[in-house]
Amino acid sequence: MEINGGKGWLFEDRMMLADITLATAFAFMQSYLDDVVDMARYGAIASLSARAEDTAEFRAAPALDGATVNPPAR
Repeated sequence: MEINGGKGWLFEDRMMLADITLATAFAFMQSYLDDVVDMARYGAIASLSARAEDTAEFRAAPALDGATVNPPAR
């Protein structure tokens, strides 16, 4: 099964916020919850996530680049 019939992204022919959100959430689950969630059950989401990760925008901002953010001071 393909998302949106294999045509582009979730709702358009270009990546939108919904695609970015789904791809990053899926990548997070793969990184931190792979022992809880059977990723093989979500082939269409895995395919969309892999396509997103292969774009220049995602490659320019890797999730595990070593950057850290300090919490705001209270």
